[in-house]
Amino acid sequence: MSKILVKSKLQRLAAQKKDAYVTRSVSLPMIDEKTLIERAAENSLIHPGHLYAAMQAVTQTFRNFLFTGHSVQFPNVGVFRFGINAHASEQMEDAGVAQVYRRKILYRPTSDLRQALNSIQLEKLQSDIIDDTNEDNQPTEGDENNG
Repeated sequence: MSKILVKSKLQRLAAQKKDAYVTRSVSLPMIDEKTLIERAAENSLIHPGHLYAAMQAVTQTFRNFLFTGHSVQFPNVGVFRFGINAHASEQMEDAGVAQVYRRKILYRPTSDLRQALNSIQLEKLQSDIIDDTNEDNQPTEGDENNG
C-alpha cells in the first residue's frame, strides 16, 4: 500500500484575515529521468539505452501533439491538453489573442488513478506542527514576515 506523509504549518489566511494550521503533503525529492529509466529497466528487463531512446521519442511526439492543440492520452496516467486563461471582453471585436494572460497544460488523471488516490494511506509526520512563531505568538528573529 502506498503511503504519503503530511505536515501542518501555521499560515496566514489572507482571505479570512486570520492565522490557521494548514495541512499539506510532504514533497519528497524529484525522481530524475536517469533514475526513472534505471528503475523501468530493472522492472522490464529492457536495456536502459533502448528505454532512453524510446522515452525521448515518446516525449518529442507527446510535445508535438500537445503543442499543436491535441489532447494527448498517456496510457494508465491520464490526458494532457493545452489551455489558456483570457480576460473577458464586452465586445466581440475586443476579444482575441491579446486578452490571453496565461498559457497552461491541463491534466486529467485516468479514472483508475483517481480511484487509487483513495487507497493511499496518509501518515502524519512525527514533528508535524511547524510553528514559525515563539510562545508569545510573535514572529521569531529572522522571520521574513516580521514586518
